[in-house]
Amino acid sequence: MARKIPQESIALITHLCDQGLKIHEIVTKTGISRITVARHVARHRRGELTITEQNALSQKKLADDMAKDRLTMSRGEVAEKYGVNQSWVHKLTADHQLASQFKSLRFREHRKDNPAKEVKKPKLKPKPTKKKKDVSVIDQTGMQKGLVKLKKNETVLPNRIHKPKKSIPMYDSKNTVLFVDIDEPKCPDQIRAEWHEAQNKSFKKFAS
Repeated sequence: MARKIPQESIALITHLCDQGLKIHEIVTKTGISRITVARHVARHRRGELTITEQNALSQKKLADDMAKDRLTMSRGEVAEKYGVNQSWVHKLTADHQLASQFKSLRFREHRKDNPAKEVKKPKLKPKPTKKKKDVSVIDQTGMQKGLVKLKKNETVLPNRIHKPKKSIPMYDSKNTVLFVDIDEPKCPDQIRAEWHEAQNKSFKKFAS
């Protein structure tokens, strides 16, 4: 059974055959096997084409005619001439060998002659500013520097005075450091002995 080839390939073989090319030239140009090309060329010469093959061939011829018209006409003008839409014209002629020579579209030429007008942006209205709340001004005529007027049932707490401290190491396994007032009359050894004694008492209390 002969291997089937795409309808586009059959249409190309018949098109090249109509141009007068020989079988070996068609084989070289299309890359299709010689037996397949010879079979379809013989069928074409005898007029043995199916409806699908005839439609493909007529579509190929229509694409060639449209491509020739596109050399001097825009896509819209070609579509108007053949009574089809522009997308159909583009589909048939996009891969044609003359595609690089097609005439530019109308809107591109129109843009060159008539550049786009600048669109004025609407002016934005400024946002309304919020009014600041009225700030009550305190009468400072009877006040001294550093004083604040107190309201009813308000008191001023005395400032906490931080006394300077000194550190005394306890020389235990945890490297404990005890902080005492700098004017502490006891010597460090006495403070250290009292601390160790208090620690021993607490250990005995927990053990019992």
